[in-house]
Amino acid sequence: MGALKLQRESFKEAKHYLDEVLDADWTHSHANLLFGIFYKLTEWPEMSRKHFAIAKVRRLRDLSILPPKSNMPKNFRT
Repeated sequence: MGALKLQRESFKEAKHYLDEVLDADWTHSHANLLFGIFYKLTEWPEMSRKHFAIAKVRRLRDLSILPPKSNMPKNFRT
């Protein structure tokens, strides 16, 4: 529905649907791509870059091009 509303330039409704998807899974690649397009159309380039980057990293991790995220603390002083 978010993509359809975005095509019809109903930006407020598109944002509502995309927000629901990202509330459930903030790394959802299609929703992040659509949000990137949404913010590009509404002339907010910083948020557009952010959502495109989230979608890109998620896809690269799915393809095993990027290593899995490590939550181990890093001490660069040692």
